[in-house]
Amino acid sequence: MSKYRLEWEDESDFIAIGIASHQKDYRLAWALNKALDCAFTRLEDYESAGKKPSHHACFKWQEPEDHYAFWLLANRGEEAFLLPDLKQADYLFVIDGMTDMLDIPTIQGQIKEIDTVLTAFEVDQTKTKSIQNIVVE
Repeated sequence: MSKYRLEWEDESDFIAIGIASHQKDYRLAWALNKALDCAFTRLEDYESAGKKPSHHACFKWQEPEDHYAFWLLANRGEEAFLLPDLKQADYLFVIDGMTDMLDIPTIQGQIKEIDTVLTAFEVDQTKTKSIQNIVVE
């Protein structure tokens, strides 16, 4: 009798960039607005699911044609990290939607050029176990 093995690839439809910065969330959102020519607006705090829910600052900008959206989420909440296995990231810059229309390395470079950003790196979703904590709508 032969055995079959099912391999599941959980493909996410977003790209996440980790940002290390000591700035307050609203100041980083303002700097991103200038660098990326967008207009983040503050939303209600993002609540992560899990055994111990935590609240994180949340900003969003929707591209005018509704092809993609930029999200800025604080990784460090008062209760816990949104992505505990990425403690070096203070913020998560999430691109949701038609990401193939964008030049992600250029966006990452523009984020790195912001004076108050220490570094920006693309999150490897295959190696980040807690990536399912991010659910953008």
